[in-house]
Amino acid sequence: MAKDLTPEQQREFIVKDNVGFGEWDEAMLAKEWDEKELNDWGLDIKFAKEPEKAPLEDDYDPSLDFKTDIVEGDLFEIR
Repeated sequence: MAKDLTPEQQREFIVKDNVGFGEWDEAMLAKEWDEKELNDWGLDIKFAKEPEKAPLEDDYDPSLDFKTDIVEGDLFEIR
C-alpha cells in the first residue's frame, strides 16, 4: 500500500502513477522536483533553463586578476 512507503517512495509513486494520464504544472515541477529524477521515473520533461547573462563591464572583479611581476615600462621581445 502507498501508506507504507517512505516520503521519497511516495513522491516517486505519485509521478509514476500519473505519467500516462496526469496533467503537469511544469513551473511547480521545476521548482520542487529534480529533472533527472523525473526522467528516470518515466516523465519525459525538459525544464527551460535561464540563459546565462553576458558579463557587463560593471561585473569586473579585480580579485580574479592574475598576479605577475610585470610593471609599467617593461619591454618584451616578440619572436
